[in-house]
Amino acid sequence: MFDFYLEAGSRYRTLYGGDATHYNVLNDLFRYATYAQCSDVYRGIEIDHRNLNEDQSDALVVLSWLFFEQELNYGGLSFQQFSNFNRNLGFRPRDMLMGFVSMMYHDYRTYQAYPYWGYNNNRERTSPHFGKSKFRGLDDLYKQYFIRLQGDLDKWPSLFCNQDIVRYFHGLTDRTGVNPRFVR
Repeated sequence: MFDFYLEAGSRYRTLYGGDATHYNVLNDLFRYATYAQCSDVYRGIEIDHRNLNEDQSDALVVLSWLFFEQELNYGGLSFQQFSNFNRNLGFRPRDMLMGFVSMMYHDYRTYQAYPYWGYNNNRERTSPHFGKSKFRGLDDLYKQYFIRLQGDLDKWPSLFCNQDIVRYFHGLTDRTGVNPRFVR
């Protein structure tokens, strides 16, 4: 119901010749931001644009929107697409994306060798996934970057750790119905 498309202007067409895919956003972050800056966004620390150049600022804002989109659309609630990255399993939905950010910064070769990507019509990488075996069957070489994020839900809570927000979104879905393209 809450799916949305992020129009990142001409940035990704100019820099990468295409859309703001997960792969292009991750490359943008690696090129213009530090792991510490990405980690701050992940932890909910407001981006201080005064100390950033335009490229850093743009890359981090797009990351914040991707985190928000993960939190909103994926998890374990009735209006979300199911994800192994949900509160009941000790994860925040944004942990999925942050796991790839961590992998990229901590071991770029492993990140580049990651075998499960979607591809566009031009055979360019778009979005990562976990393959047929899903997250549970992911090789530990890759899985470690996600497991490290598990826990500390009270320290860096998910959007839906707040029960008032959960009730509000349940109320929205009760009034509007389920997105006709939603597949649980």
